[in-house]
Amino acid sequence: MLEDINVSIDNLKVNFIHGGQGEAVVLLPGWPCNYSADDSMLGILAKTFEVFALNLPGFGCSEALPTTPTLSSLVDFIDRFTLEKGLTKFYLIGASFGGMLSLVYAARYPEKVNSVVAIAPPVKFSMLPLRMRRIYHFIIRSNLFLPIVEVGVKFVCNREFIFKRLYYFVTGYRHHDAEERHEYLKSFENIKRLDLGKCVKMFLVLKNLDISSECQKIKVRTLILTGTKDGFVGDSPKQLSGLIAGARVEVMPAEHWDILGAYTIERLIGFLRA
Repeated sequence: MLEDINVSIDNLKVNFIHGGQGEAVVLLPGWPCNYSADDSMLGILAKTFEVFALNLPGFGCSEALPTTPTLSSLVDFIDRFTLEKGLTKFYLIGASFGGMLSLVYAARYPEKVNSVVAIAPPVKFSMLPLRMRRIYHFIIRSNLFLPIVEVGVKFVCNREFIFKRLYYFVTGYRHHDAEERHEYLKSFENIKRLDLGKCVKMFLVLKNLDISSECQKIKVRTLILTGTKDGFVGDSPKQLSGLIAGARVEVMPAEHWDILGAYTIERLIGFLRA
């Protein structure tokens, strides 16, 4: 059974999902998502591993950092979480924004990571598709008009007809697809309860993004999952195959949020246990 747990780290309430037995696996979500105890993927993982699914500061039920987050401050925070839970060696899995953090963490703390899996991680800002860069610049500008934007977000979230179309444009989720309906509804609820100000601050870490030099330091077993239909990070994860020695890159015919589903959690477990 998975548990929804809160702990205090640096006087911040931090939320994570825990369950299972065996070797430890730490998971980091994409931006601006968060894990929940009814997550079917976590349930499958917990049959083989002890799962620690960390909800990053500022999202879900985790309180935000007191200052604007940076890559370094977030990676340091992740390490303080592992110390709090007594984790000295573990597998590390991150999706999208979390995948980027996972790679940087593996580069800086190689002695603690058995292997790392990064699902569609952004690598360099200039490599991101034009649509993604436009979204970024819109969010940066929106920080100047945050009260107006917050009203607009609430207006859209309260009108599901509009939200469905906007959400599909941004994520590619097919809300009418029965297999994706649960994930869509969970994401919809996550977005409705987000603090937009915290989201904007979190997104600022992409400014001058370039983790190429960090990736060149990674020595642990690495799996990169990427999608041919990914409109968020495009081909940038493929660049990692030339940066990380011995990295295994798997390309799925999937969009950004569907990559792990196309790869399957069973294959992911197979990689971790190999």
